[in-house]
Amino acid sequence: MLDGSVPLGGVYANLVNVWHSNLEFTLEFAVTLPSRPEMPDAVYVAWMKLPPQVAWDLAQHLSDHVAQYEEEFAAFTPRPPDQEEP
Repeated sequence: MLDGSVPLGGVYANLVNVWHSNLEFTLEFAVTLPSRPEMPDAVYVAWMKLPPQVAWDLAQHLSDHVAQYEEEFAAFTPRPPDQEEP
């Protein structure tokens, strides 16, 4: 699958924006920097375009891993209303 011929890397993101068209889903990843008032609220660092079937597979895998996380560590709790994103 991965033979090392393509350099791989990653970026940190703590925010994702999702939207879709009839052909694809787009995930835009960003970093919020609340400790740096001179910076905008979020800086986009990466994006992905996925066909619908791959987006569905991703949603299933995320759901499975969230359940595993909750079994291992703790259940997620909803954010208080004053901390919800607009």
